[in-house]
Amino acid sequence: MDWSLFLLLLMGFLVVFMLLQRTDPKRRLWVIIFALLVMELARRFIWFRDIHTEGWAAFIVAALGAFLFWLLVGRYNPPKSADESIKVLGLND
Repeated sequence: MDWSLFLLLLMGFLVVFMLLQRTDPKRRLWVIIFALLVMELARRFIWFRDIHTEGWAAFIVAALGAFLFWLLVGRYNPPKSADESIKVLGLND
């Protein structure tokens, strides 16, 4: 097992999973399209290099890591819409 490729794929999958979890609900469609593009590039990279073991291991570890993040943090702190989180201050504030 090539650990450098495993870590590269793991970081890529983790970034995609975290983006999907923590994205603004209004922008989620664009993030899903971006995630599908990145996953397709990762799939082609895995097939071209013939590193199926590293690919599956990285995918499973990233999915477990994203699930644990959601279980411990994400359920209690869901992402807010940009409309809710932006507050414009006036002259009197």
